[in-house]
Amino acid sequence: MPGLRPWARAFEKFKWAKTAFATSLVLTPDGVSPIGSSGSGFLWEWNTAPNYHPDLYYKFLTDSLMRYDKIQSIKTDTALSPVQRQLKLAALSVEIMQQMRPSR
Repeated sequence: MPGLRPWARAFEKFKWAKTAFATSLVLTPDGVSPIGSSGSGFLWEWNTAPNYHPDLYYKFLTDSLMRYDKIQSIKTDTALSPVQRQLKLAALSVEIMQQMRPSR
C-alpha cells in the first residue's frame, strides 16, 4: 500500500524490525495516505507512547478519524474548484505528516 512507504524504509533499515515492529498506522480507506501513527513504540518510550496506554491509543485513533473527516470535508466541498480542492488536500497532507512526526 502506498501509504506505508514512509514506514517501509524504517522497517528495512532496522534488522530487529523483522521480529518486532510496534508501530500502529491508520491509512485512508484506499491505502494511499497515512492519517495517523501511534509512534515507534520503543520500550524505552513506554511512559509516553500510545502503544502502551489505552487512553493515549484512543486519542491516536480519534485524532486519525478527525483527520479523515477533514479530508472528506474538503473532497465534498462544492464551493471549491478542483484546483483549490487539490491545494487544500496537499496542504492538509503536509499538516498531517507534521502532526504524526514525534516531538523532539
